[in-house]
Amino acid sequence: MLRPSNRFAFLTAATAALALTAACSAGGSSTSDGGSGNVTLTFLTFETPNLNAAYWDAAIARTSAKVPGVTIKKLVTPNTDYTTYAKQLLASGQLPDVMIGIAPADFVKAGALAPFPAEQLAGFLDPMAGAVNGKSYQLPWATQAVPLVYYNKDDFAKAGIASAPTTWSEFMDACAKLKAAGLTPIEIGGGGTDT
Repeated sequence: MLRPSNRFAFLTAATAALALTAACSAGGSSTSDGGSGNVTLTFLTFETPNLNAAYWDAAIARTSAKVPGVTIKKLVTPNTDYTTYAKQLLASGQLPDVMIGIAPADFVKAGALAPFPAEQLAGFLDPMAGAVNGKSYQLPWATQAVPLVYYNKDDFAKAGIASAPTTWSEFMDACAKLKAAGLTPIEIGGGGTDT
């Protein structure tokens, strides 16, 4: 989410690296150092075992390197209720310039968000996904990188599976063969104790 006054600077930055699921906010805490053109944007994000501090720091570093004059200050939500935390920041006059993982509807009602222009959404398959009142205040959901599926070659060999499946039918067949061989066909992990 981004304030209208900082939209150009952030959208350039977002296009460069952070354009995952951000949207635009209409008020907050960006700063400028006067006439030099440099600006500092605050970025509210979250951290998980997969999307940890190092992940976000690297994304911010890539963006900062591609957009001279823009400094991005990371602010991490203290809990998993990102939207409620962002509402607290809005109520206290501290709404960040950029936010990720936030439901935009109440912020739109409060007049705190600016919509993305249509030309900046043109590359998305469904540019109006998640739109509020016919306008997109966040980059369309479900367009971020999705984790890949990995397989254990040794387990596949034990189950008599010659190659990785390429269709849903082949995937289901491989799962059945793994199960018949006494192996767990699907496991979801994220590196944390809560996975």
